[in-house]
Amino acid sequence: MSHGDAGKTALDSLEGRTAPEPFSLAESRKLFEALHKTRGPLGKTELLQKRFARLSAREGQYVVKILTGDLRIGLREGLVEEAIAAAFAAPLDEVKEANMLLGDLGAVAVLASKGELHRAELSLFRPIKSMLASPEPTAEAILVAVRKRTGCLRRRQV
Repeated sequence: MSHGDAGKTALDSLEGRTAPEPFSLAESRKLFEALHKTRGPLGKTELLQKRFARLSAREGQYVVKILTGDLRIGLREGLVEEAIAAAFAAPLDEVKEANMLLGDLGAVAVLASKGELHRAELSLFRPIKSMLASPEPTAEAILVAVRKRTGCLRRRQV
């Protein structure tokens, strides 16, 4: 079957062809770490084939979606961020900020596993995710917000 979505293709391809075993967040972490450490496409392919044989079709769908970054409208990405925060007892806001800066949920999970989300930073030539801002109603309100954030609370006289 053919879809415009690699995850759905994986779902259809794996349906009824695997012997599912329990697959926890800790096991998914091990899988992604092993993929990161494994060099070359042949080694990665072998690792994935072995794991997919033991996943349910639905689990395989989401592993593929995570690997390809094809989580669509952001709703599912938010769920993955929540899962990372829960799995590694990290503040959700820090996970979201790290994901915005890195644009790579795998890298965010690795930092979260080490308690190092604070190390996520901007990098040249790596796009960042945009975040919705909270609008201010007036120019004066904008100035007040900027002054609060910059520590410049005193109003300048012109």
